[in-house]
Amino acid sequence: MTATTTTLSENRGSITHKIAALRETWRTARARRRIYERALSELSQLDEREMMDLGISPSMFHEIALQEVARKLPRAA
Repeated sequence: MTATTTTLSENRGSITHKIAALRETWRTARARRRIYERALSELSQLDEREMMDLGISPSMFHEIALQEVARKLPRAA
C-alpha cells in the first residue's frame, strides 16, 4: 500500500510540474506573439518613402518581425 501511495504522490508532482511547464510555454508563446504583432503593426504604418529610406519592402515585414522577436525574447538554449 505504501508503494502505491508513493507512486500516486510522485505522479501528482509530475503532473503539477508538467502543467507549470505548459503554462510557462504558453506565456512565452503569447509574449512572442505580442512582440511579433506589434512589430508588424509598426512596419505596416511605414509609407513607401520611409521603406525606401530604410531599404525594406513589405515582403520583408515577416522576417523583420521575426528578427525583432528573437532580439527581444531570445529562445533558451
